[in-house]
Amino acid sequence: MRWLWVGVLLGLGCLAAVVAEARALVAVRPGGPDRLVQAQLVVVGTVMSVEDKEIDLPFAPNTPGTAKYKVAVVQVREVLKGAERLQTVRVAFQAAAPVVIQPRPPIKRPILPRTPELKAGQETLLFLTKHFKEPVYQPVIMTGVVLRDPTGQAFTAEITQVKTKVRLLANPLESLRSRVAADRVQTAALLLGMYRGSFGRQTELINADESKLILLAVADANWQANQFDPLSGRALFNQLGVTQKDGWTPPQNFQDFPAAAQQWLRQNAGTFRIQRYVSASAPSER
Repeated sequence: MRWLWVGVLLGLGCLAAVVAEARALVAVRPGGPDRLVQAQLVVVGTVMSVEDKEIDLPFAPNTPGTAKYKVAVVQVREVLKGAERLQTVRVAFQAAAPVVIQPRPPIKRPILPRTPELKAGQETLLFLTKHFKEPVYQPVIMTGVVLRDPTGQAFTAEITQVKTKVRLLANPLESLRSRVAADRVQTAALLLGMYRGSFGRQTELINADESKLILLAVADANWQANQFDPLSGRALFNQLGVTQKDGWTPPQNFQDFPAAAQQWLRQNAGTFRIQRYVSASAPSER
């Protein structure tokens, strides 16, 4: 019986190793476009007050249902993206609230807010989009609100990083030709997030020169980094949508993937064209 259990454990260990390697070979898509790309407005400011009255906001155009939001009035100190002369902005956010879960017995648990609750006096960095109907802005995603940390060091570093990304996107082709590899890779990541970060029924080819520069930048990325790092070579490569029709065959050995992918990128940079997802009503930008 003891030897039977040893055999079972060894078999399970081998199976786990095979599953782990198989998962590593699966293309992993990053979480989507950078929050800077998603935002229409990015500001640094201080929460002056929170309005007493909550408002009901529709979820989306032609979609039934609303949700209640609090509204913070933010004094704008600096605009990093968007309307440069903006002095104040009204930001709608959902606060935490208890919910009763039935049955056996009723338990009160907090519903975590999508973003931190804004309070008067807070210094914050906001990534916002304008609501389609009401005169308020909303944080783009869970990380659309960044509150100042006690020392301010992380907060300042975050703002500096945003300014760098804004600079790179101001002239993306020039940034893709930068002598600094980190700038080229960051620009490629931002553009791929814009073009490939969300799905759509229609696609169109992007500019050939831009596509070539993005592929070469991806080849220069860090291929030893974890594949879940949005700036890693593997994460960026997985967004391209490359298939066997494009002459790409993943190597059998997982360890050979980085070299094979870099070789494909450099050999096909001049012929492969990245496709961007577009909405049915979006005009062509070829």
